[in-house]
Amino acid sequence: MKRFYLIASSFFGDLVITMMTFTLPLYSLILGFSPFEIGAIGGTSALVYSIFPHFMGKLITKINTLYLISLSFLLSSLSTFTYSITSYFFFILLARALEGLAWAILWPSLEVSFSLNYKDTNRAFRDYNVAWSLGALMAPLLAGGIVNYIDVKINFYICLVISIFLALMGYFIKLEDNKIYFFNKNLIKFLDFKILSLIFISSLTLSLLLTLFPPYASKLGLNPLEIGIMIFLVGLMRTFAFLLSSKILRDYNKILNYSGIIVILSPLILIFPFKELFYLFFTLLGFLVGTIYSISIIKLVGEAPKEIRGSMAGIFEGTLGLGFFSGPLLGGLVAELDYRYSFLIPIFFLPILLKVLKS
Repeated sequence: MKRFYLIASSFFGDLVITMMTFTLPLYSLILGFSPFEIGAIGGTSALVYSIFPHFMGKLITKINTLYLISLSFLLSSLSTFTYSITSYFFFILLARALEGLAWAILWPSLEVSFSLNYKDTNRAFRDYNVAWSLGALMAPLLAGGIVNYIDVKINFYICLVISIFLALMGYFIKLEDNKIYFFNKNLIKFLDFKILSLIFISSLTLSLLLTLFPPYASKLGLNPLEIGIMIFLVGLMRTFAFLLSSKILRDYNKILNYSGIIVILSPLILIFPFKELFYLFFTLLGFLVGTIYSISIIKLVGEAPKEIRGSMAGIFEGTLGLGFFSGPLLGGLVAELDYRYSFLIPIFFLPILLKVLKS
């Protein structure tokens, strides 16, 4: 039962996140918000997320992760409820910050729980990755269809019900002892800065696209369902990469190098307004991002000594959050000129990445 709850939390957690990430830009467009405001909404949760995971290890030493998982879904229910009742930018921004706090609590707690409730760490993270990726896979199609055929606010109500259910369900499950130490004097030697750089750049690129591509595509005449299918391809190929993780790990250094460079250059495709190219782009992006993620979490968290695993989970998720904050914020500023210009932003990180890869 405990593994079922962990897998369900991973699946539905990312289902809710992706539905909100997909729905809020379109809802913001309906409300008449500017590209900068849309970018600010996208970046606010990521700003909170980039800061708080670093403190989660300390909480994990004092509070069973089960209660933290339940708390995260309670906070998620409050944020989705707020989205459903307000149309004011300031209140949506506050709700987005609350949502960021919810996910900052959820993901490090889940990563530690998976690592402690499985004997095989690689299997633990494979199940974890596949579960949340399937949630992210279903969300764009579900959210896009609802926006296209029913009403945008239905997505908020669905996520509200899911969050309340999982928050309540957590109180009836018993997990193994989750005592993990946040800091260890040898922590620094386990950090791989190449992997951290790739996590940051890939999350920046992905978040920028998830936030700004829907309104850009909408202005080009694509309907919400078509946009949902394109983002669905990201989740599909990312899940495929997770299923191949054991094979990818055999030559991970070379694969990471090529994946990072292509992720940075690939958004150039979006400058050309051809729908067929968009489908090709999101297929490629999903597999590359999935490859980077699956290698990174196993190398940083899964292979770390147990006493610093909570710390590594916080650093891993905090780096993801920093990328997810930077992408929408930078993209929103540049998109004030033209949405297409925002897709050039990842290229400016290419010299930094090349330098890190050579070191």
